[in-house]
Amino acid sequence: MPTRKGPSPPLFALKALTNARIARESALSTATTRLPCLAQITIRAALMKSTNGDNSASTTIPDDDGRLREWLGGRRNVVFAVLISFLLASPALFTGFWGDDHIFRLVFTDPVGAEAIKLHNDASPTGVFTFIDGDPVHAKETMDIGIGPWWTYPRIKSNFFRPVTWLTHWLDFTAWPESPFLMHIQSSIWYGLVVIAAGLFYRQTTKVAWVGGLAVMLFAIDDAHATTLGWISNRNALLAVFFGLMALLTHHYRREKACTISAVASPIFLLISLVSAEGGIATAAFLFSYELFLVRKSLLNKFIALIPAGIVILSWRLVWSSMGYGSEGMGLYADPASDPLRFAQSLILQAPLILLGQFAFPPPDLSIVLSSDYVTWIWRIAALFLTCGAILVLPMVRRDNVMRFWLLGTALTLIPCCATLASDRNLLFLGFGIMGIVAQFIGNVKTSTPPGVRPEKFTRIAVGFLWFMHGIFAPVMLSIRTVMPTGTKSVLAQLEVEIPLDSDIEDKTLVVVNGPSAFHIGWLPIMCQSAGYPVPKHTRGISPSMAAVTIKREDANTLVVQPEAGFLTHPGDQLFRGDQVPLALGDVVELADVAVEVSGIGENGKPSEATFRFDVPLEDDSLRWLYWKEGKFVPFPLPAVGQSVSLPAPIPTL
Repeated sequence: MPTRKGPSPPLFALKALTNARIARESALSTATTRLPCLAQITIRAALMKSTNGDNSASTTIPDDDGRLREWLGGRRNVVFAVLISFLLASPALFTGFWGDDHIFRLVFTDPVGAEAIKLHNDASPTGVFTFIDGDPVHAKETMDIGIGPWWTYPRIKSNFFRPVTWLTHWLDFTAWPESPFLMHIQSSIWYGLVVIAAGLFYRQTTKVAWVGGLAVMLFAIDDAHATTLGWISNRNALLAVFFGLMALLTHHYRREKACTISAVASPIFLLISLVSAEGGIATAAFLFSYELFLVRKSLLNKFIALIPAGIVILSWRLVWSSMGYGSEGMGLYADPASDPLRFAQSLILQAPLILLGQFAFPPPDLSIVLSSDYVTWIWRIAALFLTCGAILVLPMVRRDNVMRFWLLGTALTLIPCCATLASDRNLLFLGFGIMGIVAQFIGNVKTSTPPGVRPEKFTRIAVGFLWFMHGIFAPVMLSIRTVMPTGTKSVLAQLEVEIPLDSDIEDKTLVVVNGPSAFHIGWLPIMCQSAGYPVPKHTRGISPSMAAVTIKREDANTLVVQPEAGFLTHPGDQLFRGDQVPLALGDVVELADVAVEVSGIGENGKPSEATFRFDVPLEDDSLRWLYWKEGKFVPFPLPAVGQSVSLPAPIPTL
């Protein structure tokens, strides 16, 4: 009787592998049916790795997962991106008012209250974003009430022309003035429009459909957008980016389809973007890069195509400047036109931090609260990270004009981003370019790698890292960060003086000896007025932010404050006075109830000591003293004449 022979070893192994793959795919399909698309991608990639073994592992989208790529490239992908972003960012609907929201609330609904605490905004289209207008009299009023610290520059200016954004806030405070929930709904709708516009452009410009779908999905769930979504008064960024993207999209239609309507619409959308927020100028970066790399015509033709946009930008800037808008004397704003040297320094220092936060972690906002030593280390890490990224991307740049478009447009967008404090709330347009780069990189790795061939190890690590940061970490953090757009409630509770205060505070000066944030001490009158609580007659923060200080009592009326690192060294303190307008030894600031003299200058050229001479003895009943101790503000025991007390740096705990 003949012996029955089994399959040959290679055929048997192939059959077993096939059965195992079918079983895994069946279980995977059942387990991930309801998972978001990016989660499916990540899980499938991990299971394919374990199935194929180390010799054929890949962290990119697997070859046999064409259905998923087809879904990413489908038209409904943009709709899904909008819906998933709404779901992930839904906690923002319940966050209420934050920061500047309270100013807008007072200006629109309680102009008498706004005047009482010397706010200089008004509810007009040209005045709502006039936070301080450069008038020394108004600056003095701001310092007297206590919103501005004693070191405020007398001609400080921060006013902007944003009439389109004004219209949306006017609607909020006219139709539903006491419903921050509905105000956040409006912001969410604008974000949805931003995602749709971005998705349409991604689809039009990427060579592979699923790469465009991946880009819009990553953009929609990017946690760097949390502050913009959770902060009503940051809506100007949403409008500027939406209308900027519409300008870019209609410009594309004009060039690809010779559409006359688009030729007219593009510069109009650009103008609307610019009068929504100054950040709309980033539109020009992508328009220029588009013409340079995505249009196959002569240089003269490209130049002519950009003339309408150039006329709009030049006209807007001339009118904007002639009307007195802009910033002056602030350390957190550097106008590249009026102060190019300081702007260049800001660009070098902030660009790597911003890019690291966009591609990976941490958010650039942390540079505000970290010491200079930590920021230096993060800058070095960012430089190394970007160098490694450049090495990986360089081969793609040589052969891929779409990658060149995204890289140049994103690089140019950094220019307006670095004109102010490094913060996620200013990076929505930059994020549009970053996600284009990430998706194009992953797409290049996938499409340029032959079937069955593994990409280089360094490339696999990079793709896996990007999948994790933007496909898993980002959506989780988006939901968390939208709840706390300007910080966790526990941290904010340590930054702010607890309200309400006693009713008799209206006739007293509240003196806060030290605290984690001089800015938040000055915010007290706004918070009290917005909530309808008693407002101190004056609020005095006498020390810089997060500084160890020595307080010396010279006489009955006088205190000498000596911060360990001096004044104006913390980024937040420079909001009211930049290095370009320094204080000098012997300068005296006369306020309603106290005179402050710069009695010492450090090696860095900044005040190292300030002497406060109050009009009354320090124990007078008209003065209320607080200091920061163990996470909260408590009554401060005044030292005796000739005595001094040293206070440690007030660092909030998470």
